[in-house]
Amino acid sequence: MKRMTKVLAVLCLSALVFILPMNAFAAAIQPADAAIYVTGEAEMGGNAKIQGDVIIAGGELESAGNIDGIVYQAKGAEINAGGAQVEKYDGELVEYKAPSFDTEPDDSLFEGRYTDGEKDFKIVKSPKRDGEFKDGYILSENVYVDSLVVEKGLTLNISAEKGELRVIRVETLVCAGNIRVVGEGSVVLYVDEVENSSHAAINKDGDPFALSIVFMSEIDLSIDTIYAEIYAAEEIKFTNTQVYGNIYAKDDAEFSGNSVVNGLVYAPGQEVEMSGNAIINGMVIAEDLDMTGNSQINKAETSIPGGTTEDTKPGNENEDNPGENSSGIVDAIKVVKYVVATDEYTSGRISYMKHTPNGHEDLVYDVLNEGSFVPTGEVVPEEVKADIQLIRDTTTDVFEMRKKEVSLFPFGRVDSNAYQYALTISPYVVPILNRERFNSDVNNWLVMGDRHGNVVEVYMIVA
Repeated sequence: MKRMTKVLAVLCLSALVFILPMNAFAAAIQPADAAIYVTGEAEMGGNAKIQGDVIIAGGELESAGNIDGIVYQAKGAEINAGGAQVEKYDGELVEYKAPSFDTEPDDSLFEGRYTDGEKDFKIVKSPKRDGEFKDGYILSENVYVDSLVVEKGLTLNISAEKGELRVIRVETLVCAGNIRVVGEGSVVLYVDEVENSSHAAINKDGDPFALSIVFMSEIDLSIDTIYAEIYAAEEIKFTNTQVYGNIYAKDDAEFSGNSVVNGLVYAPGQEVEMSGNAIINGMVIAEDLDMTGNSQINKAETSIPGGTTEDTKPGNENEDNPGENSSGIVDAIKVVKYVVATDEYTSGRISYMKHTPNGHEDLVYDVLNEGSFVPTGEVVPEEVKADIQLIRDTTTDVFEMRKKEVSLFPFGRVDSNAYQYALTISPYVVPILNRERFNSDVNNWLVMGDRHGNVVEVYMIVA
């Protein structure tokens, strides 16, 4: 039970604290505002189309396609896109890190009949043999099986109650029916191989954040519908597959046929290739991008793990009170930003954004919006510097204390306002600061980490 508690903390932390780096600067566009952020070569041929702004952070853009937005050209990048509106990019050149996640679960998680990956588990119309179960069967234990089979038109329900984590490891997934997540908990499905079916549906119309699928080897996927967060350890190809959720790729990702992704495609250092009628409604972060045929990328709000965020930076005013944003907090709050790498403190103004944590759809609270930071150049008092160092040191100490529980995307973002809702870092940092007579309610703060346990930036509200 203790081990399960730790695994649950790891999974939930990945959902609560992972966020794309959007470090502060006073540029017209942030990386997260673009439809694509490419550090290498981007090529558009055929009738390929991008709806949204484009950031070419390095390399070259060769476009014979249609770009309905501004192409932002970083220093050293080359743009060859006739008819496109090109502007200089003065924003931050973010070095996005490859996604970090466990590619296989701990064998000690599996107890009972299915622990060694030697047996099959099948959902069939007429169960007759050991390992065969009827339509609608509810799986409520962790299992490690050779083949997980769901016949056409049938359904396997995987149950995880609130606060519970269900772990399923499958050598070969053979799904021609539907696999559904039931309950209010979380499910992680580890898959080594897939036998595709155009009739298959995985968690269709369910909560994508309730299911994480880790593909442990190279996968050529052709499944009708998937509602899940997808983690690809090796090259992954999608053909005629609809995905509702984010995709995190450690290797190249390819989309062809009538594939549609509604979410973020995060593949830093890798190539994203699109052909046929493939569509991505969200955002692409990659080293290289190759678009041909009628492929499209349409900028849309991406469901970053941890829930959705609503930007409330200056200018997005509340009709009832033009001096406040929709969170009820006055815009342009005074803040000090500290950058660890340069040991620099910068005074400025910042606003808040609304945040809804995953699994708490009825909960909304305010967090600092680092993307809205504007420097003002005021002198930073020594006592403020000391408080910021206290926040930094305390967060680092807590991470060290709990790092064994934080292996999946260790920490990317820690908000003082999240201490009542997060699981691993904030709930420990805030009480320690309180004992040091530091009031986190008055001096809201935000710590940005590099996912390796190192604090990168600290923002703290000042009076």
